[in-house]
Amino acid sequence: MSVDVPTLREWQESNVKDAGRFWTDAQEALAREMIETGHTFKEVGAAIGRTERAARAFAQANGLKSRSVEFWTPEELDYIRENFYRQPRKVTAARLGRGIKSVDRKRRELGMMAKRPKK
Repeated sequence: MSVDVPTLREWQESNVKDAGRFWTDAQEALAREMIETGHTFKEVGAAIGRTERAARAFAQANGLKSRSVEFWTPEELDYIRENFYRQPRKVTAARLGRGIKSVDRKRRELGMMAKRPKK
């Protein structure tokens, strides 16, 4: 009995959406324009039919920097201050539409400890 094991290349092509596909000139031009005008890598990837990761890799390989910055609103900062110790980090992040690491970083910037201070 023999087991048919795919080669690394076959596995990559079947498991990674963008593996082995070359970028067209139109995709490169659109990606470059979108990145330079401040679109997120997620938006760029969606517009050109690629993943966010592929758009990020393209930008890095071509020396492009994304100008999209998600600033924290006063309401979001208040929400963190009021709810961080009351609910799990995952819930705080989900309700704000942000990542857990992003919320943790902002909490540290606000001087909040990871654990609730003892009274």
